[in-house]
Amino acid sequence: MLMKARGILHFLLREDSMIKRKRGPISYRDGRVLIVEDDLLQRELLSQVVRTYGCEAIAAEEGAEALAMVRQDEPDVVLTDVVMPGMSGLELCRAIKDDISIAHIPVIIVTSLSEKQHMLEGIEAGADEFLTKPIDPQEVGLRIGNAISAKRLFEDLRKNYCRLKELEQARDSLTHMMVHDMRSILMGISGNAELLKMRTQDRLRPDEVRFLENILTNISSMVEMVGTVLDVSRMENGKMPINITRTDIRDVVNKAIDLLGVRHCNVAMKVELPDTPAYAECDPDVICRVLTNLIANALKFTRGLEYPEISIFVVHDKDTVRVSVSDNGPGIPAEEHRTIFQKYGQGVTAMDRGGRHSSGMGLYFCMLAIEAHGGTIGVESSPGQGATFHFDLKASGDMS
Repeated sequence: MLMKARGILHFLLREDSMIKRKRGPISYRDGRVLIVEDDLLQRELLSQVVRTYGCEAIAAEEGAEALAMVRQDEPDVVLTDVVMPGMSGLELCRAIKDDISIAHIPVIIVTSLSEKQHMLEGIEAGADEFLTKPIDPQEVGLRIGNAISAKRLFEDLRKNYCRLKELEQARDSLTHMMVHDMRSILMGISGNAELLKMRTQDRLRPDEVRFLENILTNISSMVEMVGTVLDVSRMENGKMPINITRTDIRDVVNKAIDLLGVRHCNVAMKVELPDTPAYAECDPDVICRVLTNLIANALKFTRGLEYPEISIFVVHDKDTVRVSVSDNGPGIPAEEHRTIFQKYGQGVTAMDRGGRHSSGMGLYFCMLAIEAHGGTIGVESSPGQGATFHFDLKASGDMS
């Protein structure tokens, strides 16, 4: 043992001299290494190795003390023996990896070549690296250097992620403020345009009346788009109230159809509702908004077709009420099925084929609204085969 210790000390003195003359590839990885070892000689030897490679060494004699130090001081690496009085090294590793606030700290387990079971248990506990006894000082330096680099890479990623979240929040706050002011302006424009129409329509030529009606239609679309953006912001922040009541979904479907005036559009309309009430636990106004979004999308992507078709189905059982809206539009490729439900997401292929543009907020609002009800929403579609959007809500008790 003493001969081995002398050999290690001789190596350390030689390495320390070399590092002072020429900074090696590991020495730049300055960091704090917590050494957990109950044997004094081993603890001092490991500490000297760590210092030789330009790191600060702090030490603990047993697992519980080390865990307290990790939580308080957050070292860059934990280098721990397996067998110690009280909390073992494996238990220490498991405790670190089970705590989300410190789980990113690398843990290196020191074990003997003959203790394969310790290595397996260490892997199960979440250990990042292993060192075998008798220790090789150069291997210790390499593994500690790699562990410190990995931890600092994680910290950089976390810092960048937090910065991106701050920027995203600032962007959303600015968007919310601008959109809120925009709605007031649009409402003023809409009101004045309506007055202009009322006062001048008997003096305008038919084409001028049509121009004015187009202006009003576009303003209405913009007001609806602005409202969706504001509702999405409120829902994301949990500030949009959801008033759950026992609702017959058939009534919601008919209301959405009437609001959009679909029955008067140049489109083949098929509506299949159950003969008995389809009760669901939901906010009827919010679900009506979801339906108008889905039906409006179907209208948008069938516009211009020779034979546009839209179908609305409601089916239910004792557990679930499903509402589906289908169209015979250009369809959506499978790779875009998830994208279109994301914030600002748009199905590029479907948009190109349909020749329509949107804010990418409508389906995102639908997803947030349905998930707020504890339901699910999805789409079934492929290019050239139309699209079917559907959502499921929890059924409300007796369906009779």
